[in-house]
Amino acid sequence: MSSSVSIAIGTNTAIAISKGIGWFLTGSPTLFAETVHSLADVGNQVLLKIGEVRGREGPDDEHPFGHGQEKYFWALVSAVSVFFIGCGINLYHGIHADSCCSPSRSNRGRSSSRCASLAASRASARTATTRPCLPCCSKTPSHSSASC
Repeated sequence: MSSSVSIAIGTNTAIAISKGIGWFLTGSPTLFAETVHSLADVGNQVLLKIGEVRGREGPDDEHPFGHGQEKYFWALVSAVSVFFIGCGINLYHGIHADSCCSPSRSNRGRSSSRCASLAASRASARTATTRPCLPCCSKTPSHSSASC
């Protein structure tokens, strides 16, 4: 088994604990965010470890070719959960910050920033979902540009 994932779990747990203690002692919102971030790293690595361990199981009656593909499933679960949990925490933090902000902060500046980032995200998503026609790396004569 890979020891790097186990070492990362232990290291990031120690980091999360130290940041959590710092947050508890100071009340710093930055240390709280860093604690959550480190806990998310630990959760991510635990899911990867589950996939690593379960992927090494041999064949059985239900899985005659073994469980090797489970590592990819758990890597996907890890990535999706980190994405959605991070998104949820950031949405909560943004809404909470907006409702508690001082009147000296510019609402126009925040709105402009959100619109610009939404436009950039939409452009990125559009690029990711449209498939460009790239030259084929295969040298087989049966490939034609009509398949793009």
